[in-house]
Amino acid sequence: MSESLSYGTLKNYFTTKKYIKPFLTKIKFKATYIKNERKFLSEGELQIIIEKKIDIERLDLVKDLFIFSCYTGLSYIDVMNLNEDNITFSINGANG
Repeated sequence: MSESLSYGTLKNYFTTKKYIKPFLTKIKFKATYIKNERKFLSEGELQIIIEKKIDIERLDLVKDLFIFSCYTGLSYIDVMNLNEDNITFSINGANG
């Protein structure tokens, strides 16, 4: 093949089961999975992050998004995809 393939094309090619199994058997590769136990922040640790003063505006925003994610359980991508349509009123009509 004389032209180079983009990363996305290569990724799609090699992650398709039809192509990846013969490829992996030729190089005698065996994937392993090591399950790690997740550790969670305590309320005290989260409070330390909340109270931390950050002078760099961009990093302060990252901190705020992280704290928001901790309290809502939303993933990073879900927080980044939030918009005004996602804001609803409660049953009693109050915001939130």
